[in-house]
Amino acid sequence: MKNKIVSVLLILSLMTSLLYGQEDTLPAPYKPDEFPTWTLDLRRAEIVTLGSFPISFMLTALVYDIVKAAEVRFDPAYPFGSNRSQDDIKTLLLVSGGISLTIGLTDFIIHQIKRAKKNKEQRILDEQRKNNGEPAGLTENES
Repeated sequence: MKNKIVSVLLILSLMTSLLYGQEDTLPAPYKPDEFPTWTLDLRRAEIVTLGSFPISFMLTALVYDIVKAAEVRFDPAYPFGSNRSQDDIKTLLLVSGGISLTIGLTDFIIHQIKRAKKNKEQRILDEQRKNNGEPAGLTENES
């Protein structure tokens, strides 16, 4: 009998807490100028670097196995990928990490160059419009 009373009270208390819970509210969407440009660029470089790591690791391991097989003159008895020491695995991780970092930095530099070119074109366009008496800045149709 006590268990039934406790169960009913527990269920009632849980149901009443649902009535007084927080209302569903959606967060405000991010504004275009909410984050500094350098943080967005850094995040993009991080995503590209981490995203390229699995591919660079697989390709590095493949090249490593081909080089090892070439050292034994492509002996058919050589087992690919099965006889790696801890040092070999560390080397593979470091090399593929370096390749991924290079890919991320290259993307970062290319993105910076494109942004600088776009800003330069925008300044030239604004200057031309200023000289012609037109309003500055790109309109929606031009962007």
